[in-house]
Amino acid sequence: MSWIGKIIGAILGYLLLRGFWGAVVGAMLGHFVDQAIAPRRGPRAPLQEIRDKFFAATFAVMGHVAKADGRVSEAEIAAARRIMAELGLSGAQIHTAIGHFSRGKNAEFDMESTVREFADSCAQEPNMLRVFLELQVRAALEGVDMQGPAKTAVQRVAALLEISAIELVHIEHVLRFRRDAFRQRAGTG
Repeated sequence: MSWIGKIIGAILGYLLLRGFWGAVVGAMLGHFVDQAIAPRRGPRAPLQEIRDKFFAATFAVMGHVAKADGRVSEAEIAAARRIMAELGLSGAQIHTAIGHFSRGKNAEFDMESTVREFADSCAQEPNMLRVFLELQVRAALEGVDMQGPAKTAVQRVAALLEISAIELVHIEHVLRFRRDAFRQRAGTG
C-alpha cells in the first residue's frame, strides 16, 4: 500500500482548508490518487497458487536458460540440483522439479507466457519476482558463468518481470561476488 498520495493529500488539505478536517479530506483524496496510480496486474492470488507457479516456473525457465545455447551441460544440471537441495525439496518435489526443468528444455516451451503468468500471479509480491530472477542468475552463473545465449535468456526473463537491466546487473554482481568469496574461502578459486 502506498502512503505518498495520502500524506501529500493530507498536507495540502491541511494547508488549503486550514485545519484537521482539511487534512482528513486531503488524505481521502490522496487515497484515491494512490489507488489510481498503484501498479496492479490483477487480484492477489492465493499463497499456495503463487508457490505452485513459482516452483513450476523456476525450474522450467531454468531448463530453458540452460538449453539456450543448444545443449545442457553437466555443470548446468549440477547447478539446478544444488538449487533443489538448497531449497530443501523432498524426493517427490525433486522429481517434479526435474520434470519442469525438462519441460523448459523442450523447443516448444513458451518461456514468455510462463514468466508472464508467474509475474501476474504474484504482482503483489515483488520480492518473489526478485527471488525468481536471482535463482535464474545463480543457475546461469554456476552453469556457464552467465555468458552468451544464457545471459541473453536471463536478460529476457528480467525484462518480462519488468526488472531493469541495472537491477539485473546488480544481482549478477552480488551473486558473482558471493560465489567468488565462497570459492576463495573453500580454496577452490
